[in-house]
Amino acid sequence: MVTIEVLEGLKQAIARGESLQRAMQSFTNAGYSQEEVEEASHYLQTGVMPTPQPIMPQQPTLQKFPPLPTPSISQPPTPLPSQPPQQLAPQAPQQKNIGTGWIILLIVVLVILVGALFGILFFKDSLTTFFNSLGF
Repeated sequence: MVTIEVLEGLKQAIARGESLQRAMQSFTNAGYSQEEVEEASHYLQTGVMPTPQPIMPQQPTLQKFPPLPTPSISQPPTPLPSQPPQQLAPQAPQQKNIGTGWIILLIVVLVILVGALFGILFFKDSLTTFFNSLGF
């Protein structure tokens, strides 16, 4: 059966100027079967798909297993060893996200600094007269 990968690859190799034999060799070296590559090259040369060979289905083979031993009545069933119930590992208490507190604190500090900046810009005349009166 012609695969599209091989067929398209051969077309591209020929379009690049590579010989058909060299392109076929490169596909067989890449791991494609010789039959598959030859069918694709035949299709490229003639444009006719090769007739597929009928595939004969294989008869399924039944595998015979040895008979299972029958339990004897005289033997009492052996109890399975009891295992103590497994305890789950205690989960660590979930910690409060410390980052949230820091974010709130930083936002408050930012608002205070921006307010101070605008206060200085709006009241610069008053501030300069105040500091001049102090003697600085």
